[in-house]
Amino acid sequence: MDWSSTAYIDWHSKDHVIALSGKVREYVHHVHGSVSERQKRWGDDPGVKGPTWVSRCTVPPPWPQETDLQQLLCQTIDALDEGNGPYIRPKPAAVEAQWTGHRAGVEEDAPEPLISEEEKYEALMNEVSNPVTIFYIYGGAFSLGGPARCRKYAAAIAGATKGRCFTVRYRLAPQYPFPAGLLDIFQAYMFLLAPPPGSYHAAVPPSSIVLTGDSSGASMALSLIQLLLTIGRNDWMPSARYRGENVPLSLPAGITGVSAAADHTLCLPSEVANAKYDVFEDGTRFTEPGFPLCDVWPTKPPRGHVYCESRMLWHPLVSPTSARDWTGSPPMWFVSGQDRSTDSVKIIMQMAARQGVCVLFEEYEAMPHSWPMLYATSPQSQKCFNTWARICVDLAKGERLTTRSVFVELKDMHEKETDTKNLVPLEIDDVILLMKRKAREFKTFTGEKIFIKAAL
Repeated sequence: MDWSSTAYIDWHSKDHVIALSGKVREYVHHVHGSVSERQKRWGDDPGVKGPTWVSRCTVPPPWPQETDLQQLLCQTIDALDEGNGPYIRPKPAAVEAQWTGHRAGVEEDAPEPLISEEEKYEALMNEVSNPVTIFYIYGGAFSLGGPARCRKYAAAIAGATKGRCFTVRYRLAPQYPFPAGLLDIFQAYMFLLAPPPGSYHAAVPPSSIVLTGDSSGASMALSLIQLLLTIGRNDWMPSARYRGENVPLSLPAGITGVSAAADHTLCLPSEVANAKYDVFEDGTRFTEPGFPLCDVWPTKPPRGHVYCESRMLWHPLVSPTSARDWTGSPPMWFVSGQDRSTDSVKIIMQMAARQGVCVLFEEYEAMPHSWPMLYATSPQSQKCFNTWARICVDLAKGERLTTRSVFVELKDMHEKETDTKNLVPLEIDDVILLMKRKAREFKTFTGEKIFIKAAL
């Protein structure tokens, strides 16, 4: 929902912006429904119309005898373990996917053409003039959403870049806890690099792929980068078997993200300091007493977090904020408001910059979580979107970028330079200690008024 057109807003007035975000926060607070009811609402596809091409396809799993993707994922989880605990080894599965692009010369209410999905893909590609392929991972707290949720933004960025977007319906928690969704994302990346016979697309060079995401989707994109870096660093295998092919495990051209939520213990200072600017309250609503129960939540056996066991919350592939090493990462561009999760991405940016990664970070004064989607017509959102599209094109072209971080002031959108290597006065050991302490506060949710404290 775009809240920017609900009333007159002076987008350069902090009082106005805070007041609007307060109204959104109140609305969000009064949204009711169990996890399964919310999944249905967020996952429904209203259909395609207007200046958007959508071509649906399926990402097939590896052949049954091909276990490389599952093995590499689990090896990485185990290698990065810092006393995190058990997890369920997921099995590969077929994953729904969509290609999205701009459809020129039609009205906003133009119906989707009644042609085959392959013909839609060909029509989409006829309007692509830039080689960039944006692998868009939507957010939704790992438990909500579907490709339709980000379709509007995917189509817009595809149009602005003159490229194409690719999105998959990864498996959601709590039915499929970590790392099932990440395995789906890993599998989809292999699908881009080495499409099986019968796929609509030709193999996409990794140098043309830009990972992107919003909120928890941006966190999952960071997890995929951390997965690929760890595999390469340990020299476990240079390629993985996928549908009969040995696919080199190459890094993409770059990674971009909007309002990345990368610490799922919610322990960092911005969780409190930025609360007045944000549209979300504390992110533990699924475990509040009285939260509506359903067949999928609480889980059986119960746990303390919708995405994973409480002990896993500080694992680097769950919360990339805790990752110690970003050396060798492709360039990063991330943007954040002054929201509760801002510190979680700042810590990643300063760590990566110190380790020689090209980092571009922008923090927008007084803007809430995912404001480019919530306040789409605001000048701040337009500025952010234009930069986002330009960076995606530059990354796919291999343009040389320079590390830089700025604080975008609300009054006149002046960019104030900040120190990329010192964005937060916390070192990684301090961060991990805070995360471990906070994870101990998560209690097993049974649906009853009495909680069972997590055994950590």
